[in-house]
Amino acid sequence: MRALASDRVPQSAPQLAAAAGLTPQGTRGVLDVLGRQRLVKAHGSGRIQLYELNAAHPLTSSLAALFHDEQARWDALMSSIREVLERHGAVSAAWLYGSVARGEDAPGSDLDIALVVRSQAVADQVREALMPLEDAQQIRISLTALTAKDLAALPDHDPWWVNVVREGRVLKGAAPDQARRRLARAAA
Repeated sequence: MRALASDRVPQSAPQLAAAAGLTPQGTRGVLDVLGRQRLVKAHGSGRIQLYELNAAHPLTSSLAALFHDEQARWDALMSSIREVLERHGAVSAAWLYGSVARGEDAPGSDLDIALVVRSQAVADQVREALMPLEDAQQIRISLTALTAKDLAALPDHDPWWVNVVREGRVLKGAAPDQARRRLARAAA
C-alpha cells in the first residue's frame, strides 16, 4: 500500500513486489485481499493487471497521510543524523546498515551505523550527540566505530564487513568499499 500511496500511478504486482521487498506471489495475495476490501482497484485481467489505490475509499486519504508523515519522519531523522556526523570532522565515513538499510526492520529494530573515526573518543562524542535524537524519536541507534587501522585490518571476507559493503547506505563520505580502498592507498 505504501508504494501505491506514494506513486499514485497504477503499477503491476512485480513492480509493487520490488518496491515492497516482497515476492510477486505474496504481493498478489495481498492485492487480492485489498481488492476484496475495495482499497485497491485492479485494471486488466489475469497476470496482466495494474493496481492503484481506490481514491474513493474512506480510508485512502488517511492511509496516504500516514505514509507521507512516516516518510517525512524518516527524512528528518536521516537529516538530523547527517548533521551530527557533519559537525564531527573526525568522522571520515558513516554508513547505515543492517535490517533498516535492507528494509527488513520491525518495530523496535535499532538503527545500525558504522563509523570510520580518528579515535574511539570521537565515536563516544558522536554517540553522546545522538542521544537526544534517540530520545526524541524513540529509537535506538547502535554505533560500530572503526579507526582507519581497524578498517584496514578487517579481512576482505569478514561477514560483518561483507554485509556493510553489500547493504550499506552512505550517511557521510564514500561508500564502504571505496572508503577502504582510499585508506589503503593513503597508507601505502
